[in-house]
Amino acid sequence: MDIILTDIIHTAFAILSVLLAGLVPYAVVWLAKRLKIQVKAEQQNRIMGAVADGVALAEQVAQRRVKGGDTVTGDDKLKLATQHALAEIAGAGLSVATDVVVDKIEATLGHLKIQQTFPASPGPVDPAASPNG
Repeated sequence: MDIILTDIIHTAFAILSVLLAGLVPYAVVWLAKRLKIQVKAEQQNRIMGAVADGVALAEQVAQRRVKGGDTVTGDDKLKLATQHALAEIAGAGLSVATDVVVDKIEATLGHLKIQQTFPASPGPVDPAASPNG
């Protein structure tokens, strides 16, 4: 009886090891994809944080210069924001093309400009109150 039980246990372990050996590559691929996606998301968050910091710094410096009587162009702010963002990105051990950072900064500045030009409406618009009504 012990021999039969031992054979069954050895056979069960052999079958389990084969199944696990077949599943391990799939698990590794799944885990690698999941971790890579998380790393990419974290990198994007760091890049966008650096862009936001660069834009904030450029705005602060521009305000100080204007108060001091200097003129500040949009190109000056873009250069300063880009330099700061690239330095912060490099400090985090990441590498991003300058063009990509410039595009993200311009998009951020454009979004800020739209918010300043067109503030959020106080509520829903009543179509019946429209002059074309």
